[in-house]
Amino acid sequence: MKNSISLFFVLFLQVVYSQKVGINTSTPQAVLHIQGTTQVDGAIHTGGDESTLGNPGKKGDLLVSKGNGKAPIWVAPGKIGIPEVALIGKRDYISGELPVAYHSIDYNHINYKNDTYLGQYDSTSHSFTVEKTGYYQIDAYLVIIEIPHGDGTQANQYGGTLTLLVRKNKNGQNTSVLSSSTGTPSGVTQNRDRRESVAGVVFLEEGEKISLRYAYTRKSKIKESGVSAVYLSE
Repeated sequence: MKNSISLFFVLFLQVVYSQKVGINTSTPQAVLHIQGTTQVDGAIHTGGDESTLGNPGKKGDLLVSKGNGKAPIWVAPGKIGIPEVALIGKRDYISGELPVAYHSIDYNHINYKNDTYLGQYDSTSHSFTVEKTGYYQIDAYLVIIEIPHGDGTQANQYGGTLTLLVRKNKNGQNTSVLSSSTGTPSGVTQNRDRRESVAGVVFLEEGEKISLRYAYTRKSKIKESGVSAVYLSE
């Protein structure tokens, strides 16, 4: 016990009166020099002063150096030009027969979603709420099954135009921000799958809702679809 108290006072005096303290080193090169591995079980606060607790940062932030003599800071990846995945979604079940019209695409697997950028998924409108304003790279694909007229053995039973778009809703007003269309000639074919993809950079604002929609000039079924979004910068 006596030895423990003595060791405590030695360390205490070093902290109070010495400019440098070394752990596992007899030649500390900084105010606190740790030689070996370090384990931190709680938050790391940066900045602050004698009367103010430093900033612990937010989930996903990176610790960035400000140079010699300055406290490092916590920064969101997007603020220093590092893209960050905001969403990965997948739909892998076949829908019922759908009429000729625009239809929202729902996703039964949300494999990854970063709530900092895209928040709650509305299963009714099949839309995501934007939580952080900025530029997003959105990529999506769609596979549909074409429903032929008649028995599918006559000319002009197949073929049409498939359109896939990304739509945003702001204050009840819908706007298409990305769109792609591909037409296939009419005729007789054994391949009833139709494919379309869309990709691009869009600027989205906090509070807007984004969704994917498609239309085909014949009746169809959704076979599968996938979507991803990457936050690029403010």
